[in-house]
Amino acid sequence: GIFIASIIIAFTAGNIVQAPARALCSDVTPLKQQMLMSNICQIYGGIGGVFSNLVGGLELYKYASLQQEQFILIVCLSISTIAMIISIVVTPETPLREKLPEINPFKQIWGALKKMPKAYKRIIVPFTLSYLCVYQYQFQFSHFMGEDIFNGSNQADASIDQINKYQKGLSWSMMCNLMNCGFQCLYGFLNIKICELIGMKAVMIIGLAFLSLSFFSFFFVNNKYAYLGITIPIGIGNLIINAVPYTIVSLVIPSEELGANLGLLNCFGVLGQQLSNFAIGTGLGLIWPESRMMIALSSVPGLIGTIFAFFMITPGFGEMNNYNQIPDRSTQDVSASLISNDDF
Repeated sequence: GIFIASIIIAFTAGNIVQAPARALCSDVTPLKQQMLMSNICQIYGGIGGVFSNLVGGLELYKYASLQQEQFILIVCLSISTIAMIISIVVTPETPLREKLPEINPFKQIWGALKKMPKAYKRIIVPFTLSYLCVYQYQFQFSHFMGEDIFNGSNQADASIDQINKYQKGLSWSMMCNLMNCGFQCLYGFLNIKICELIGMKAVMIIGLAFLSLSFFSFFFVNNKYAYLGITIPIGIGNLIINAVPYTIVSLVIPSEELGANLGLLNCFGVLGQQLSNFAIGTGLGLIWPESRMMIALSSVPGLIGTIFAFFMITPGFGEMNNYNQIPDRSTQDVSASLISNDDF
């Protein structure tokens, strides 16, 4: 019961932080730099992943009187506390003295759905499928490494030798995720240039193809060192499926309504995760309960998402004008590399 309550609080807190923080980043960024801002956000995410996985990969828990899971949770909670203190200290706000009209969040979301521009609509399906594709990897990879690759066990009746093997598998999974986050961070500096060169649509197609092919390899790859390489395209794909959709929404939505729309985009991501939970984790998991199969089968929604990405629209002025109440920022220049002829 305590664990379930903790998980609910943790995920709720993550969602509360993510959408407003991401909206704030876009609010202070000109249109022509929205792709750059999306990549910067993902680079920071990669840096955070590098640090947390390095703690687990180096097996630092051995130097404390704690199990690995407990040690990593305490480290992450400490980082969260530091981040909260920094946010409070460096971002003082001026109190708003006037009383604002009450806003119904559900009405606001419904309004965002009704006014959704075409470019936004076209990105929803591949974005949702990308989250459906990635979820089982995020959820099952550590267990897969400990049980399938290192032949360990974390069951209550497991021997000491099996538990030690499982712990080594967890540490190796974090070394793999270190490669994932490290290359995600490095690629973040290149993604903006690649998008300018070949366009956001092509980049999204490539990112989803990377994820689908990488997860398909779980069907037959058994070498632990091979997964150091397999997690690299997963990291690159993960950056792309987050950077490109958030950029598109930031380009076609006015700043005063950006928070609600980014929150709505996040809802579609959660929808993809829950579809993965029920369709693959609970549904197909009854037939193939192995972690390997759940991750490998996730290549199917990745492939479908790749196909739907061909129908994406790269937003330009023609698309933005379809949204009501366009603010003055719509008159700013948009880089020619972000404008598609299909939009006019």
